Amino acid sequence: MSRESLCQRCFACQQGVDKSITVDTVAKGEMKNKKERFIWFVFPAGTTCNIACEYCFKVSSPSYVWTKEISDSILRFLFIQSKEKTFKVHFFGGEPMVMWDSIVDFVNLGNELAKVNGVDVQWGMTTNGTLLTKENLMWMKENFLKENPFLLSIDGRPETHNKYRKFPDGSGSYEKIPISLILELFPNIELRPTIMPDTTKDWFEDFRWLRNLGFKNIAIEPSYEDEWSDEQLKDYENTLRRLGEYHVYSVCAGFPIKMKWVDTVRSVLQGGESPRGRMCGVAFNSGGIDFKGLLYPCQRYACYNDEKYAIGDVWHGWDDFKRLKTMALLREFVRGDIAQGFNCVTCLARMACFKGCNAANLKNMSSRELVSPVFCKLTQIEVKIALEVMLHLGWSVPKRVESQCQVKGPTQDK
Repeated sequence: MSRESLCQRCFACQQGVDKSITVDTVAKGEMKNKKERFIWFVFPAGTTCNIACEYCFKVSSPSYVWTKEISDSILRFLFIQSKEKTFKVHFFGGEPMVMWDSIVDFVNLGNELAKVNGVDVQWGMTTNGTLLTKENLMWMKENFLKENPFLLSIDGRPETHNKYRKFPDGSGSYEKIPISLILELFPNIELRPTIMPDTTKDWFEDFRWLRNLGFKNIAIEPSYEDEWSDEQLKDYENTLRRLGEYHVYSVCAGFPIKMKWVDTVRSVLQGGESPRGRMCGVAFNSGGIDFKGLLYPCQRYACYNDEKYAIGDVWHGWDDFKRLKTMALLREFVRGDIAQGFNCVTCLARMACFKGCNAANLKNMSSRELVSPVFCKLTQIEVKIALEVMLHLGWSVPKRVESQCQVKGPTQDK
């Protein structure tokens, strides 16, 4: 029986949970089909951070750090109680590097427990890069994932990056990142820039800057939680169009680069169906563990520092009902805000829209089933420009899509 039919039977009719269906039954079947490792997002410093990004979605407090007791309890849960035999641990925050010594101890002991309990574990991190040194980078090279041991947050040129990613005293953080050393040791490291409404106008130049520095893997993300004016939305469209042109040229020249938003739309459209089924990996193949040992469906829920989003703890494991309730949300149940003019039935981006972030929807719209208007607007732009790229490159686009979407194909060039 498919995951969708399980959810429809158990939850859509609101008749309760079938006692024969357990979290393990559903999750293990999903993992087997997707061949994915479960990923635990662990918060050694809570949401404490050494810089104060103005756009950060987490709630920070300097008192949120691991204790040795909590660290040992998390290790016991991960390697003994959770029953997972293959998984990743990704340190998140805040800034996990503020607890670097504790992370080293955690990983060393975790590797010992992995051997004793027959567990295959991989280690990684998301970091702002300002606390990276040659010593800890070399340690990561030996102990973390080889190609991408961490996800690095850099927003672009120094003036762009420093506009929002500042230290508490107001000084910029760009100069503290050892970029040359990082690229020397990890030439394929993944970069995660955030595009803000007021940085989008000339962000293509930031992209070129990052490429010229040597970064090959740049996964851009616009800020879905800010207000965007009509002019700024137009700027975002123009920026994506220039990025799309860059992508087209790179493919034609034989040096293709990755554009995640293009690849996503292409994959969905050529698959022939709109995104359906579960919302991302929330509670299925991901979980968050905060500095207090509470379990969350993913890292985003854990970032909010609100225990009402917790669905278990490391001493007792998942709350089975709360986890199933989180897992049960299907994309087809999620919709745009019709009151503000966003109807998924008539939206031309619906065939490649993933309906936003489960946790962000709940936080921003007070409902996991309601997508923010900003997300709708930005997604419509992304899908439109991705279609333009596909048509320019001659990649197949379903006729039903090409006929409905007014995009500029190669035969329409002036």
